Amino acid sequence: MMSPGSIMCLMLLLATSAAGAVQPDSCEGDCKGARAQVLLQTGSVGRERFSARGSGEELKDVQRVASMSLSEQSSLVEALVTEVLTTGQPLNGIQNEIIERLNESFVTETLPGLQKRHDSDQELLNVHAAGIAHCDVDLETNSQRVSTLNSDQSSTESAHTECLAQEGSLQSSEKQLHEEMTAYLKSIQPPSSMMPEQRAPTPAMDDFVAQNLEFFKGLNSSYVSLKEQISTVEAEVAAKTAGCAEVGLVFDNKFCLWKTEVENAKSNYISCRTVAGTLYIGRL
Repeated sequence: MMSPGSIMCLMLLLATSAAGAVQPDSCEGDCKGARAQVLLQTGSVGRERFSARGSGEELKDVQRVASMSLSEQSSLVEALVTEVLTTGQPLNGIQNEIIERLNESFVTETLPGLQKRHDSDQELLNVHAAGIAHCDVDLETNSQRVSTLNSDQSSTESAHTECLAQEGSLQSSEKQLHEEMTAYLKSIQPPSSMMPEQRAPTPAMDDFVAQNLEFFKGLNSSYVSLKEQISTVEAEVAAKTAGCAEVGLVFDNKFCLWKTEVENAKSNYISCRTVAGTLYIGRL
């Protein structure tokens, strides 16, 4: 297929064929455009030699040009442009026929070929764009799912963190109550354990019994109360620990699911883009 420069040259040559010769000295300044109007004025271009008008070789010359490949025609056009710009000679008959044949080839072969390739490229781009759009839609869908899972696992993480804080608070209360019990038991001072020497209903025995009875009534009330508080807190700690462990498992599962979905979304998008690119390159 002709290069863009060769196509432009051919357009200039066609203008020459239609308008006739214009002498390069008839313009001022850059006369390259005017010189282009006097292309193909000689019987030879570079290594290609063409017969003059009236020669029996004219038909062969035209056929020879028609049988050239597009690259050879492109080289011929460029050589014609260079030579005509250099010599400024008028076109002869056979060269006009060559121009017409090149024009016919350009209109019937080159332009349709360009259009066909353009249509093919456009179709390929449309397929590629559709593939990328499909990847983007899948990514958006997966992103929404990841966002939902992220919100879910974040909520579960917050619940787990709060649960652990409550567990820690209960454990602190339990520890404090144990310390209070220990301190209380260490601080109590029972009355004398020595019974009166005369073990008989005497005033001394009455005083001994009264003192011990009062002491153990107070000890029983305080000890039982602290023990009940400790038992209650211990049960709360145990329940909270079990609850936090369960919430922790739920959080771990949701976090793993979220992380897996993130990796899958990334991997799927990359794979989708890779497949779309491979199909695109494969059809080039």
